[in-house]
Amino acid sequence: AMVAAVSAFTWSTASYATETIRSSIQSIPRGQLEAASAAGLSGVDSFRFVIMPQAARIAIPPLMGLAIIMFQLSSLAYVITISEVMQSAYFLGTKTFNYLPVFLAAAAVYASITIPASALVTSIERRLAKHV
Repeated sequence: AMVAAVSAFTWSTASYATETIRSSIQSIPRGQLEAASAAGLSGVDSFRFVIMPQAARIAIPPLMGLAIIMFQLSSLAYVITISEVMQSAYFLGTKTFNYLPVFLAAAAVYASITIPASALVTSIERRLAKHV
């Protein structure tokens, strides 16, 4: 079950991440590459020093959002019996017969990770927006 969960998350994340990176590279105007060529940069140097820094500024916010979404979706691993926060909360609830506090604590764990991560993404987006 662990192999299935890791494979599913890996393939899903990889496909979204590669599409994000590809589209961010393609969003750079062709004139940037032509200007780098006119400045005497080789193809590799043009990509390394001109295209990639601009594409990274475009790709980082959606990639960080993807990381947050993947963390939140990790609770779906419970469906295929991978032990994680929600499954642990469920088992603890079955022992105590008091589900509400246990699931509220699990929600607090998710919120304590997701909310600061979202705030970090927002601050990075603002910082990168100044340079685009």
